[in-house]
Amino acid sequence: MKEYWENFYKKKHITYPSSFAKFCSRYIQKNWYLLDLGCGNGRDSYYLGKYAYEVRGCDYACLPKHKDNVTFVKRDFELMLKNIPFYEVIYARFFIHSISDRQISKLLDKVSLYLMLEFRCKEDIPKLYKHERNLIDSDKLLKKLLNKNYEIKFFQKDTGLSKFKGEDPVIGRIICQKKH
Repeated sequence: MKEYWENFYKKKHITYPSSFAKFCSRYIQKNWYLLDLGCGNGRDSYYLGKYAYEVRGCDYACLPKHKDNVTFVKRDFELMLKNIPFYEVIYARFFIHSISDRQISKLLDKVSLYLMLEFRCKEDIPKLYKHERNLIDSDKLLKKLLNKNYEIKFFQKDTGLSKFKGEDPVIGRIICQKKH
Protein backbone atom coordinates (compact mmCIF):
# COMPACT_ATOMS: atom_id res chain seq x y z
CA MET A 1 0.00 0.00 0.00
CA LYS A 2 2.89 2.37 0.75
CA GLU A 3 4.13 1.99 -2.82
CA TYR A 4 0.63 2.83 -4.13
CA TRP A 5 0.62 6.16 -2.24
CA GLU A 6 4.21 7.02 -3.13
CA ASN A 7 3.32 6.61 -6.82
CA PHE A 8 0.02 8.44 -6.34
CA TYR A 9 1.70 11.54 -4.92
CA LYS A 10 4.40 11.50 -7.58
CA LYS A 11 1.65 11.88 -10.21
CA LYS A 12 -0.96 13.99 -8.40
CA HIS A 13 -0.20 17.64 -7.77
CA ILE A 14 -3.38 19.12 -6.31
CA THR A 15 -2.27 22.17 -4.37
CA TYR A 16 -5.52 23.86 -3.41
CA PRO A 17 -7.00 23.03 0.03
CA SER A 18 -9.87 20.59 0.40
CA SER A 19 -13.34 21.84 1.21
CA PHE A 20 -13.00 20.05 4.56
CA ALA A 21 -9.88 22.06 5.48
CA LYS A 22 -11.74 25.26 4.64
CA PHE A 23 -14.69 24.11 6.74
CA CYS A 24 -12.49 23.19 9.72
CA SER A 25 -10.54 26.44 9.69
CA ARG A 26 -13.38 28.24 11.50
CA TYR A 27 -12.94 25.94 14.51
CA ILE A 28 -9.17 26.38 14.85
CA GLN A 29 -7.63 28.93 17.20
CA LYS A 30 -4.42 30.76 16.32
CA ASN A 31 -2.53 29.48 19.40
CA TRP A 32 -3.23 25.78 18.72
CA TYR A 33 -0.92 23.01 17.60
CA LEU A 34 -2.44 20.79 14.92
CA LEU A 35 -1.46 17.33 13.69
CA ASP A 36 -2.53 16.42 10.13
CA LEU A 37 -2.55 12.61 9.88
CA GLY A 38 -2.20 11.19 6.38
CA CYS A 39 -1.27 14.64 5.08
CA GLY A 40 -0.27 13.45 1.60
CA ASN A 41 1.29 16.32 -0.34
CA GLY A 42 0.54 18.76 2.50
CA ARG A 43 -2.08 20.86 0.75
CA ASP A 44 -4.40 20.97 3.80
CA SER A 45 -1.46 21.32 6.21
CA TYR A 46 -0.26 24.44 4.40
CA TYR A 47 -3.75 25.91 4.38
CA LEU A 48 -4.43 25.14 8.05
CA GLY A 49 -1.08 26.71 8.93
CA LYS A 50 -2.75 30.07 8.32
CA TYR A 51 -5.11 29.40 11.25
CA ALA A 52 -3.02 27.42 13.76
CA TYR A 53 0.15 28.28 15.65
CA GLU A 54 1.94 25.24 14.30
CA VAL A 55 0.97 22.36 12.00
CA ARG A 56 2.77 19.03 11.78
CA GLY A 57 1.87 16.87 8.78
CA CYS A 58 2.47 13.14 9.03
CA ASP A 59 2.41 10.63 6.17
CA TYR A 60 4.27 7.41 5.47
CA ALA A 61 4.47 7.84 1.72
CA CYS A 62 5.24 11.50 1.18
CA LEU A 63 7.43 14.21 2.71
CA PRO A 64 6.46 17.72 1.56
CA LYS A 65 8.74 20.71 2.15
CA HIS A 66 8.61 22.59 5.46
CA LYS A 67 7.23 26.11 5.16
CA ASP A 68 6.85 28.76 7.86
CA ASN A 69 4.93 27.13 10.76
CA VAL A 70 4.20 23.90 8.85
CA THR A 71 6.56 20.92 9.19
CA PHE A 72 6.33 17.33 8.03
CA VAL A 73 7.45 13.95 9.24
CA LYS A 74 7.52 10.73 7.22
CA ARG A 75 6.39 8.08 9.64
CA ASP A 76 4.31 4.93 9.85
CA PHE A 77 1.02 5.46 11.72
CA GLU A 78 1.68 2.72 14.32
CA LEU A 79 4.99 4.36 15.21
CA MET A 80 3.35 7.79 15.32
CA LEU A 81 0.63 6.47 17.66
CA LYS A 82 3.20 5.44 20.26
CA ASN A 83 4.51 8.97 20.58
CA ILE A 84 1.81 11.48 19.73
CA PRO A 85 2.73 14.60 21.70
CA PHE A 86 0.12 17.13 22.79
CA TYR A 87 -1.81 18.71 19.93
CA GLU A 88 -5.01 20.70 20.44
CA VAL A 89 -6.30 19.35 17.12
CA ILE A 90 -5.85 16.07 15.33
CA TYR A 91 -7.05 16.54 11.76
CA ALA A 92 -7.50 13.53 9.51
CA ARG A 93 -9.04 13.89 6.07
CA PHE A 94 -9.51 10.65 4.14
CA PHE A 95 -7.27 8.88 6.64
CA ILE A 96 -9.32 6.81 9.07
CA HIS A 97 -10.83 4.78 6.25
CA SER A 98 -7.26 3.65 5.51
CA ILE A 99 -6.59 2.20 8.98
CA SER A 100 -8.12 -0.67 10.94
CA ASP A 101 -10.88 -0.37 13.52
CA ARG A 102 -8.30 -1.24 16.20
CA GLN A 103 -6.06 1.61 15.05
CA ILE A 104 -9.03 4.00 15.03
CA SER A 105 -9.74 3.09 18.67
CA LYS A 106 -6.10 3.70 19.59
CA LEU A 107 -6.21 7.08 17.85
CA LEU A 108 -9.34 8.10 19.74
CA ASP A 109 -7.51 7.42 23.01
CA LYS A 110 -4.66 9.78 22.01
CA VAL A 111 -6.67 12.92 21.24
CA SER A 112 -6.04 15.82 23.62
CA LEU A 113 -8.81 18.24 22.69
CA TYR A 114 -10.35 18.33 19.18
CA LEU A 115 -10.66 15.66 16.52
CA MET A 116 -11.62 16.62 12.97
CA LEU A 117 -12.41 13.73 10.62
CA GLU A 118 -13.53 13.38 7.03
CA PHE A 119 -13.93 9.83 5.74
CA ARG A 120 -15.68 7.60 3.25
CA CYS A 121 -18.72 5.87 4.69
CA LYS A 122 -19.80 2.24 4.34
CA GLU A 123 -22.53 3.33 1.89
CA ASP A 124 -19.90 4.63 -0.55
CA ILE A 125 -18.98 2.77 -3.73
CA PRO A 126 -15.55 4.04 -4.84
CA LYS A 127 -15.32 4.57 -8.59
CA LEU A 128 -12.23 6.61 -9.30
CA TYR A 129 -9.40 5.20 -7.17
CA LYS A 130 -9.83 1.53 -6.37
CA HIS A 131 -7.50 0.81 -3.49
CA GLU A 132 -8.18 -0.93 -0.20
CA ARG A 133 -10.41 1.03 2.18
CA ASN A 134 -12.00 0.41 5.56
CA LEU A 135 -15.29 2.15 4.76
CA ILE A 136 -16.60 3.59 8.02
CA ASP A 137 -19.95 2.90 9.67
CA SER A 138 -20.63 6.43 10.89
CA ASP A 139 -23.25 5.31 13.44
CA LYS A 140 -20.76 2.96 15.09
CA LEU A 141 -18.05 5.63 15.03
CA LEU A 142 -20.35 8.18 16.67
CA LYS A 143 -21.24 5.66 19.42
CA LYS A 144 -17.57 4.90 19.95
CA LEU A 145 -16.79 8.61 20.26
CA LEU A 146 -19.57 9.13 22.81
CA ASN A 147 -18.39 6.08 24.79
CA LYS A 148 -14.87 7.53 24.85
CA ASN A 149 -16.14 10.80 26.34
CA TYR A 150 -16.28 13.01 23.25
CA GLU A 151 -18.80 15.77 22.64
CA ILE A 152 -19.93 15.85 19.01
CA LYS A 153 -19.74 19.46 17.82
CA PHE A 154 -20.62 18.72 14.19
CA PHE A 155 -21.67 15.66 12.20
CA GLN A 156 -22.71 15.34 8.59
CA LYS A 157 -23.00 12.39 6.23
CA ASP A 158 -23.85 13.14 2.63
CA THR A 159 -22.74 13.28 -0.97
CA GLY A 160 -21.73 16.60 -2.52
CA LEU A 161 -19.01 17.20 0.08
CA SER A 162 -15.98 16.05 -1.88
CA LYS A 163 -16.75 15.80 -5.58
CA PHE A 164 -13.77 15.02 -7.78
CA LYS A 165 -13.56 14.07 -11.47
CA GLY A 166 -17.12 12.75 -11.70
CA GLU A 167 -16.99 10.94 -8.37
CA ASP A 168 -19.31 12.06 -5.57
CA PRO A 169 -18.59 9.79 -2.59
CA VAL A 170 -20.68 9.30 0.55
CA ILE A 171 -18.64 11.25 3.07
CA GLY A 172 -18.82 11.58 6.83
CA ARG A 173 -17.56 14.67 8.62
CA ILE A 174 -17.15 14.81 12.37
CA ILE A 175 -15.77 17.51 14.59
CA CYS A 176 -15.70 16.54 18.23
CA GLN A 177 -14.11 17.60 21.48
CA LYS A 178 -12.72 15.34 24.18
CA LYS A 179 -14.33 16.07 27.56
CA HIS A 180 -11.98 16.20 30.54
